[in-house]
Amino acid sequence: MVRGSVLHFWDLGGALSMRSLWDQYLPDAQLLVWVVDAPRWNSNPILEEGPYRTAVSNAFMHLVLSAAARDLPILVVLSQVDQLSTGSAAASILQQDLHTFLLKQWAVLVDRTPSAATLTPDWHLATVSAATGDGIPSLLDTMHQHAARFAQSNPTQ
Repeated sequence: MVRGSVLHFWDLGGALSMRSLWDQYLPDAQLLVWVVDAPRWNSNPILEEGPYRTAVSNAFMHLVLSAAARDLPILVVLSQVDQLSTGSAAASILQQDLHTFLLKQWAVLVDRTPSAATLTPDWHLATVSAATGDGIPSLLDTMHQHAARFAQSNPTQ
């Protein structure tokens, strides 16, 4: 319970086999939370779909386009920041790196998708560590704030 409200979460997973479910849940969402593994973002390993950063941003941009069309707030969360070798300074730098990367990917998407040019994604970034609890209280507050604001401006949701 956060600020007297109950938050319901659907963890849909990022595996290729799970992505077909995303569009089924998005219309009922009041907030999209996209979790990025900080150590993997930092090391950028090669996955089945290519480099981690590219795979993450490609999947994310599909959702951003749908979310932006509905003015749905998006919270991008860098998780496991406690595993970064240089601590909070590295987390801050990595957060800025992720934000810059996503802005560039959004610009590419806008160039390729003319209808996207009129959209502005409402995304926010946060860093957390479930192991230490760092960032969790502020993340929950931010989630509540954005979901409540979306619900108020979209009463049919």
